Amino acid sequence: MKIKNLVSVILSAALMISISAAPFNASAAESEDNTASSSKAEKNVLQESKSDPYHLYEYEFTSGDYEFGVFSDGTCSITCYLGKNSDIILPDKADGKKVTCIAPYTFRGRSDIKNVTIPEGVKEIQLHAFMQCKNLNTVKIPSSVEKIGTFAFGECFNLTLQGYSGSAAELYAREYDVSFTSIGNLPEGAAKPVDNSKSYPSPERFSNTDNYINLYAYNDEYKGYFNMPEEFDRSYQITLPKDYEYVTYSVSNNEYLVVDVDATGLVTPSSETVTIVDGNEENTYTEYRYGTSVVTVYADEDVYIYTFNVCNYAHIYAKNIIETYLCENINASMTDEEKLEKICQFVAGYDYINIPIEWSAYGMVISRGGDCWNSTYLVTDMCNALGFYSTGRFPGYEGTNHMNNYVKLRNYR
Repeated sequence: MKIKNLVSVILSAALMISISAAPFNASAAESEDNTASSSKAEKNVLQESKSDPYHLYEYEFTSGDYEFGVFSDGTCSITCYLGKNSDIILPDKADGKKVTCIAPYTFRGRSDIKNVTIPEGVKEIQLHAFMQCKNLNTVKIPSSVEKIGTFAFGECFNLTLQGYSGSAAELYAREYDVSFTSIGNLPEGAAKPVDNSKSYPSPERFSNTDNYINLYAYNDEYKGYFNMPEEFDRSYQITLPKDYEYVTYSVSNNEYLVVDVDATGLVTPSSETVTIVDGNEENTYTEYRYGTSVVTVYADEDVYIYTFNVCNYAHIYAKNIIETYLCENINASMTDEEKLEKICQFVAGYDYINIPIEWSAYGMVISRGGDCWNSTYLVTDMCNALGFYSTGRFPGYEGTNHMNNYVKLRNYR
């Protein structure tokens, strides 16, 4: 079997973990390394667009590892973290001003942060403040916190909130199914937490959860063999039913991501560029990843969920040819031997070539030829479609790496 040699594995990749933007402001995608500069740039976009639904700052300033926005009452909010520490204790004052708030998106996507202690005096943790901090383990929340915004800790899958029983931390943990550890009863005289349960998304507010959308793509090396019809969707535009202050697109999958989402909600199949060397010939191709990914749209207090399945149109093309042949040439009145003969005639109709596009039944059809491996796979696939047992085998010719079929018909004795 001849195997393609991948010498330059990945020249470029376009896997977008998540993008955040106000719907009317197309901000750039945040890089995978979640650096402080990218967090700062995104935060500036939000502030410049005046999309903060809670407060407008009198002015902003930087102190140490943080940026702050000053409210009209003289207190301030943390708006951006510039540091690189994994374990952080947030300041309770900055430039002599009390810190009472953590603004939206302040720590979003910071995978380097593991443990956070919020100081007494902070009253509010606003929406999406720690969202997508995938390595965040613990956040200690004081009794002074009265309100925790929607998805403040969204997609922090290993998180445990540490707080007082009966506090805003416990309310949030219960509503969002986050692990919670009590550090005691809420102290006497502490402000009663704001119960946001009415604004939290109950199951009926998870709109579009049944959306299952197929997208189609095929690798560059298949070009020249067929054209993909226009009715096969190559992209999908997510359109929300109304304008929102804050919109975040998040792509998730257990193994790998198969779609990208840009700041406008346009979903396209993910691709990467590879260079393949075959002897003295070198070619560069665009290759796609096929499978399923979920895109979750967090829009203020609403959630929209889309499941995208990226299909390999090359395989759909080949499968259609195989199935069409079987439908047109096989009927119930034929014996098993006659059906097998028709299968062999189909396979024998292709040329013998050493290097098809891929070593599979589909590769035989797409390339219009193949070697013994392709022929074996094609016979096996067609037999299995008719309910015959078929498998590839090595007949024992030492050193030849030759493959052929073993087929067991239903009337075999």
